[in-house]
Amino acid sequence: MGDFKIITVLRDPTRYRLALTWPLVEKKRDLSAGDKGDPWAGLRFSFEDLARLARVCPRETLCGFEELKAFGIITPDGLHELAETFFEREGLLMLGAKPARKKKEAAGED
Repeated sequence: MGDFKIITVLRDPTRYRLALTWPLVEKKRDLSAGDKGDPWAGLRFSFEDLARLARVCPRETLCGFEELKAFGIITPDGLHELAETFFEREGLLMLGAKPARKKKEAAGED
């Protein structure tokens, strides 16, 4: 998944809040359920908890969750690494700090 797709989806306030709170939701895995090759198989969590934490209505939670899952922004274990980076940078910007540049960028080797 490209950076552009993640940023585009996360620019939606509902998707943003759902993705940001997804790692905070308590999850349990039922190892006897579903396809062993599917990382989402047997994952149990409360949509109500996700909706409450994100402050999103249940219908929007279901739709937003499915979209975030389909795009790979959320994973059964948390967030895609590009989404984590996006939130880290957003957090730094909100605090007025600048995100650290990669060594390659700092050296001027764009």
